[in-house]
This record gives sequence, C-alpha cells and structure tokens, in this order.
Amino acid sequence: MPSRQRTRLARFESELGGQLSPIIVGPWWRRAWTLVAFLAGFFVASNLLEHVGELFGIRTLSALALLVSCEVMVRARDQISRHPLPLFWHCLDLFRIGLVYGVVLEAFKVGS
Repeated sequence: MPSRQRTRLARFESELGGQLSPIIVGPWWRRAWTLVAFLAGFFVASNLLEHVGELFGIRTLSALALLVSCEVMVRARDQISRHPLPLFWHCLDLFRIGLVYGVVLEAFKVGS
C-alpha cells in the first residue's frame, strides 16, 4: 500500500489526532476525569444561567460573565508550555468546553 501524500489535509489530520489522543487514549481514570469535567462544565452552565436568570432576570449578563471566565481559562492555559499537558489542564479545557456548550444550548432553548 503506498504511503499517504503530504498534503495540508493529511498534516491537519495528524495534528488533530495528536491533540485528541491524550483525551481518548490512556488509562480509564484519565478518560473518566475528562468526561466528568466536561459534564460538570455543562451542568454548571445550565444551572447557573437558569438560577441567575430566575433570581435577577439578567440572563444575558450571566452568559457573558461565563464566556469571559472561559476566555480567562484560555489565557491561563496559553501560559503553560509543557507539551504533554497535565491532567488538570485537560480537565480545565473540557470544563470550559462544557461551559460553552451549556451556554449555547441555553441560548437555543430561550430562542435568542
């Protein structure tokens, strides 16, 4: 079987696989922690937006505050230069992704 050509798509696939492999491959406890972090982010976003919106009626500002906190997490992660990121940073990344997913899903539910 001939080897793959060196195209931009092949390079993108290999880079994407290299970034996703620490999340997918590894011991069961590492995958469990990353899944729990993602679900916790979704749970926090859903409940926080619902309760803040019900108490104060400022759903938009609470969503903005959550997204700004996600941006702060991204800026903090960019300061880390170690190539194999520790489990804490993987979990923080997936928590952030869960937060954004929860905010987007709440926006679709509200219709805005």
